[in-house]
Amino acid sequence: MWCGSCTQQAQAVPAVSGEKALVEPHVVPLLSSSMDTTGPSMACRGRLQVQGDDVDENNPQMSWKWAIPDPVTASDAQKALTTLRNHCPPKPASCRASYFKRAERFIQNCQKDGGVFAPARRSFQQPHPPALGGCPENARVDIEVLAGRAFV
Repeated sequence: MWCGSCTQQAQAVPAVSGEKALVEPHVVPLLSSSMDTTGPSMACRGRLQVQGDDVDENNPQMSWKWAIPDPVTASDAQKALTTLRNHCPPKPASCRASYFKRAERFIQNCQKDGGVFAPARRSFQQPHPPALGGCPENARVDIEVLAGRAFV
């Protein structure tokens, strides 16, 4: 199910105490294959990512993942997006400036509509990217809500 003016939802990352807290992208616990991602403790899962040939996709600072029982807030997702932008090297960040703005607006619109439900995937990129002084054609910012709800 999608929210009215957007197409996705997300959830917050739990702190050690069990309360919701924003975690820097590089310290968000990754899901292991042995974790139960179907139970109520993992009801909300998703990620924000910076992708493209000009970034190292194996760099954990280019992705912010969550797997928590309650929906991630729009505020936490906006902070995570800002952290991702700040972790990008200058050239990739510059190539994606408008994509980050569109992703922020998407999260805001979802919040206004009460959030978004999984499954929801949204990529922010140029439909037909021009040759922008070394910016790769596959440069993008992705939002994925894999389970539950997000951006409340």
